[in-house]
Amino acid sequence: MKKALLLGASGYLGSVLYEILNRRGWEVTGTCRGRCGQRHVPLDVTDRERLAALIGRERPGAIVWSLMSGTDEARLIRAGLGGLLALIEPATRFVFVSTDGVFPGNRGNYSEADATTYWQAGHELAAYCSAKLDGERMTRERHDNHVIVRTGPIYGPDAGGQWDRRVRTLLASLERGERVVRSGNVFRTFVHVEDLASALAELLDSEWRGTLHLGPGGRESYWSFCRKMARRFGFDPAAIEENVVTPEEAAANGILLDTTLDTRKAQALLATRFRSVDE
Repeated sequence: MKKALLLGASGYLGSVLYEILNRRGWEVTGTCRGRCGQRHVPLDVTDRERLAALIGRERPGAIVWSLMSGTDEARLIRAGLGGLLALIEPATRFVFVSTDGVFPGNRGNYSEADATTYWQAGHELAAYCSAKLDGERMTRERHDNHVIVRTGPIYGPDAGGQWDRRVRTLLASLERGERVVRSGNVFRTFVHVEDLASALAELLDSEWRGTLHLGPGGRESYWSFCRKMARRFGFDPAAIEENVVTPEEAAANGILLDTTLDTRKAQALLATRFRSVDE
């Protein structure tokens, strides 16, 4: 059987990818942090000795990095990813899941040809997004047989049927009758978790190498996305109020505000296989 090591199998995206890979005939070893039960292997990827033992024991032909650690992302990338890339064989297929946060702008629908930029230091997303950018660089420099996947905000139910935190928070606020305000001039390419996991599984089986943006052809503002989610769950979308991020607010939050809002569609491979937020 094809053998894969899925780092972060108990996470949001990882849980869906784990199920899909198993359905597609992979023998999957999934890792998690803390108590894992019998399904996954407990592993701190920054522990190089234990990571080396796991890789030596399982000898996977493919590895997926589906990990994130928020404000501690820099350590995760430096110690964890750095250690992993030093351990795996050149022939091992490696997929690194990155983020569209490597573009700290507001227009969304970025293409692979767009120039990445580090966030301004001090913003809460700066450490995470900058570390992801460092992880991309490390992957390119140290392992040839790789695919770097950039994805926008992920939504939809995980393998256990629980929706993502963004949608859960929105629905909870609507149920309590609270005021909900979202920005109408910050755009992202929202990606359904099952579509993304299916594309990752397909890439794991392919020989294509390089950097890809995976997602639908369209974009949504946070305001339009939340309106569509409200409607989907039976709430009045008019309850979602729109605000506009000002240049001052953008500067304070590390956002490179583009007031022209380029409307080009990203030329993403597999884009036609992704559902829109409306579906």
